[in-house]
Amino acid sequence: MHRIPAWILLCLAALTVTLVIVGWNERHHIGPLPVALGIMWGLFVLASAPKVFSQKDHQH
Repeated sequence: MHRIPAWILLCLAALTVTLVIVGWNERHHIGPLPVALGIMWGLFVLASAPKVFSQKDHQH
């Protein structure tokens, strides 16, 4: 599996921040779903971060 490009991780981090901020500001109108999605995306970004900085590509 190849390394994940850093720009993809930055885009996911921007999506996380946007979902949490907009979801928190609009929670009374649209409910907690955007905040929950933002938190899940944040966990995905944190789980993907070590793969960005790995030094070797795994080829099978």
